[in-house]
Amino acid sequence: MSRGPGVSQRLILDSLQAVADDCGVQITEPDNTPAESVSLRRAARRLACLGMVRLEWRVIDGRRRLTAWRA
Repeated sequence: MSRGPGVSQRLILDSLQAVADDCGVQITEPDNTPAESVSLRRAARRLACLGMVRLEWRVIDGRRRLTAWRA
């Protein structure tokens, strides 16, 4: 039985609440370890499946980055 959003999911949701409605947040940062990046992308995909966020790939500093937006 689920007990609600996990740590990474809460981090994403809290980040979205801290920005304006028309702004998205970058899911992974360049200084994240590969394991942290995978964990955050997995959490973001789960939130998107639940309809809590909308995900888009954006080019930031010449690299594709996953960004989350309020659904």
